[in-house]
Amino acid sequence: MSEDIIFEDYTFAEFSLLDASTVRFKVTSQSIEVCEEDERRVEGILNNSLGKWESLMKTGLQMLSELRIIQPEQAVLQDYEKPFGMKLYNLRADVDSLRDCIWVFVSLKPEERRRRQSANVTPIFQVDEVRNQLGNISKWKAFEKAMRIVKEQWLQG
Repeated sequence: MSEDIIFEDYTFAEFSLLDASTVRFKVTSQSIEVCEEDERRVEGILNNSLGKWESLMKTGLQMLSELRIIQPEQAVLQDYEKPFGMKLYNLRADVDSLRDCIWVFVSLKPEERRRRQSANVTPIFQVDEVRNQLGNISKWKAFEKAMRIVKEQWLQG
């Protein structure tokens, strides 16, 4: 059983593979019941943040490697070789009828599924692909906040 991911007021849990190309997970809120605003907020978090930390790491590692500042291990570079983020997926979020939670369904876009098949990569979607990116959203948000602070300080100085 995997550990829950907590971000802002939400807990992401119960990750499962629904079919060969869809990962499902449950999002609960610290409030008593969830509403459509929570649904929009969760969709916004995913659409605006999923995969961005991984893309930043990929770009940073490539740049630092090309400048010969660092020489990362090949295994580390391979972890960031593939594409990441919502451009690969379709997303659907539905508030549960009891308003206890939001069920989120993330599936591979047809073109991504075909790309993986032609590259001899398994077209079966892996739960960890989404779960790991969700786990990095807090890192991305912290990076965004740090960049805003640096920008503000730069403009003031």
